[in-house]
Amino acid sequence: MRYFKLYKTSAKKDKLWIRVSKKVSKRAVVRNKIKRRVRSILIDYDIDLSRYVLSVLPSVLELSFEQLKREIGKTIRWIR
Repeated sequence: MRYFKLYKTSAKKDKLWIRVSKKVSKRAVVRNKIKRRVRSILIDYDIDLSRYVLSVLPSVLELSFEQLKREIGKTIRWIR
């Protein structure tokens, strides 16, 4: 099952954009919690993600924090 999509952009920006749409959850509290979890996991990776958009899919709600960490690792592995 897919949990994320990672897009490369041509925009000049200085950080990774994390996109969580209302399809994931109608509640902003839930969407912001997902963004905070993803940001905290990505801090551990020493990789430049400044020109990427990480789009979170609705299936991410099923994951625990440890599973989320593992899936993010799989998603960004091909960048290295």
